[in-house]
Amino acid sequence: MKLTGDIRCDFEKVTAENVRLKDRILGYQETISSLRSSLKAARKSKDLQRADYEELLAQKDAVIKELENRLAHELALKGHDGTNTGTPTSQTPIGKKKVIPNSRRNTGKKKGGQPGHEKHILTPPQASTVTETVEHGAGDDGFACPDCGSENFAPTGASETEYEYMEFFWDNPGNKTFKEILDYFNNVKAKGWKKQTVSTFLTLLIDKGYLNVDKSKRKYLYSSKCDKEKHISSYLQRMCENFFDGDLVNFISAIVGDRELETDECDKIIEYAQNLRDNRKK
Repeated sequence: MKLTGDIRCDFEKVTAENVRLKDRILGYQETISSLRSSLKAARKSKDLQRADYEELLAQKDAVIKELENRLAHELALKGHDGTNTGTPTSQTPIGKKKVIPNSRRNTGKKKGGQPGHEKHILTPPQASTVTETVEHGAGDDGFACPDCGSENFAPTGASETEYEYMEFFWDNPGNKTFKEILDYFNNVKAKGWKKQTVSTFLTLLIDKGYLNVDKSKRKYLYSSKCDKEKHISSYLQRMCENFFDGDLVNFISAIVGDRELETDECDKIIEYAQNLRDNRKK
């Protein structure tokens, strides 16, 4: 900037130059601030990318470790045979070394039954030794043979544990997997039952005709085969027939026993009987 020697003119030039320089300085400051923000964001993004990368590396290492463990397990299983494990001879795979323990001494006799040996066959037990007779499972209604349709037997009903299973299916209609049943009794009911215990009871209820099982899918699906109200009604009717010769009065008397009925209970019984009579007249 050149000065002319005129104080007033030169002062105006200097003032204008100062304003211009201040504007340039402010522009530089804004640029610096913007660059600092960009640098901070870049560093933050870099830190996030590094964290993601380290997490991916950790996942990769975990997968590799798991595959290595699986490979070691498979190699160990491949090397199992009758010489280095407790695998019985009958379960030793083909091509594996078998250990065939035999503590019997060779007598030189041929295999099988020996000459003069008395033959034994299975015979039915004597009637005097029989203490209990267990019939096969009932049909859909719980009171008929699924094969011959006979109803000539007395129902014993389900045990308390079996009834607990049926209560589960009645309260939770629809198909249930084995895991759902096991989780319910162990997590909700806190039974602490083993898988084999649950499996045994389910098989028993299927054999008795209380449950259905769908084996068409990978997981077996279990469901109730009988309605709760229908089951109880049929059971009570059969009990009345078998133990009271169909005498409903004696059956009700046995149920009431020594219990003192309330007035409203008596009124309801009388009202129910009256309704039955009125409906019969119609």
